[in-house]
Amino acid sequence: MPILRRARRRRAGNSVVITALAASVALAGCGGSTGAAPAADREAPVVIAVSSVVSLDPGLASNSKANLTVVGNVYAALTRFGADGKLVGDLATEWSQTADDVWTFKLRSGVTFEDGEPLTARTVVSNFERLKNDAKLVAGAKVVSAVREAEATSDTEVVFRTQGTFLSFPGIVAGWHLLPIEWLKTHDPNTEVNASGPYKLVSFAPDQSIKLAVNETYFGEAPQVKSVEYRVFSEQAAIISGVLANEIDVAVQLSPSDLEQFEATGDFITGGRPGNRIHILQVNASKKPWDDPRVREAAAIAIDRATITKTILKGLVEPSRKQPFGIGYVGYQEDLEPWPYDPPRARKLLEEAGAVGARAELAVAEYQFPGGPQTSEVIVEQLKAVGFDAALRRLPLATWSDLLKSEETAPELIFIGEASPSNSSAEATLKYQSKEAYPATNAKGPVSSEIDAAVQAAWTAKTVAEQAAAIKRFTAENIRTVRIIDMWPQPQTYVVSKRIKYTPRADDLNRAYDLEWAK
Repeated sequence: MPILRRARRRRAGNSVVITALAASVALAGCGGSTGAAPAADREAPVVIAVSSVVSLDPGLASNSKANLTVVGNVYAALTRFGADGKLVGDLATEWSQTADDVWTFKLRSGVTFEDGEPLTARTVVSNFERLKNDAKLVAGAKVVSAVREAEATSDTEVVFRTQGTFLSFPGIVAGWHLLPIEWLKTHDPNTEVNASGPYKLVSFAPDQSIKLAVNETYFGEAPQVKSVEYRVFSEQAAIISGVLANEIDVAVQLSPSDLEQFEATGDFITGGRPGNRIHILQVNASKKPWDDPRVREAAAIAIDRATITKTILKGLVEPSRKQPFGIGYVGYQEDLEPWPYDPPRARKLLEEAGAVGARAELAVAEYQFPGGPQTSEVIVEQLKAVGFDAALRRLPLATWSDLLKSEETAPELIFIGEASPSNSSAEATLKYQSKEAYPATNAKGPVSSEIDAAVQAAWTAKTVAEQAAAIKRFTAENIRTVRIIDMWPQPQTYVVSKRIKYTPRADDLNRAYDLEWAK
């Protein structure tokens, strides 16, 4: 019998359940409006719940998805991903690979920051130099590692000479937002903003509230929602209370089981869709006996993914297919099957490895990955059932993040959601190489030379076909060594006020300029 004790719990009074992915996506598509938002409602700020926001510097924006969400509202990038996941121009109007190691971007003319400072190709180059000269600006690490030289050939053309071909480069720069260089000389970008995006900053209280208003100098189409407050919460319980009290208009990435109480009231629009992020168990293979692939395989096949996704995750997602990225990514193999649920074989593998009773502490962050704490409770019970000495640590995000920083502090297993901001399988694999491209989330412990070789081949491939072949080699070696225990896509859940028309994104960026008023 599957071990799913948590899945059987029910809240009193919850009578309506979101039961199927198809229904959720259909609900998302309709926008959830039942009538026009009254004019008075459109004057009140739209309140969006987010997690920690401690800096407004785009160079630090990758420290949290909330930081990146806010920064993307106030600063332009060369490109951006729309709500539908498609790459479109932002500051750039077009781009092309003019040689194997050269990318050329054509820019809009006449663009300025809020105070009138021009945003030109020279601004782009100066921002690159800033990233290159300050290792603390981790949001630009991928750009810096990819680019040898940036040159402004005119006010509206910038040329990047890269370390290799970098097919994913136009998507990589979507996460790189540009600061005004002259303004930067006399202002603090951690707490101040000179906007070039659709919104400008009204006020900022770190880790409390960020208030935005429409930026009248924005070069693009003005957003429908004129006034926005991103309000910071550290616990889902506080978000749930705020939504039920009509103090929050938009909340995303709640546990799927929490959607039931909102649906039951009839006062909100709720739903979900599979996201780009894949929930995995990161294995600390520096700890024995987790350096043995038999132990890692035992853990992989001890998890009943099918039952967990149908119950705890409410059918919003399905098990992933032994890959840390999803459908549509280069090299994705839809014909692969998920890891099987096979407790007898898991017990046998542990016995063969002499690892019955092996310690398996699993760390999961509160309010970071939807359904993470709930599914982790079940995973721990299932690991115990096959012979692991398993335990769960539910931690605040900051504490959990600190654990990831080294092999010494990381436990045997870490529940994490991995994604590529550039929607690139090549980028998604970078975290699993032995080189520390992302020290906080890199694979812990030894990595096979074949994985390293495949990652580098994917990252520097000159054609899509070459990249796909390298990604398939990476996947085959990961299956052989069980270096990553993938589980399922992240359910991108949402609950919104009926005055809002909301289209859920596949990524984590809950951006205000995507919002529309219900009609």
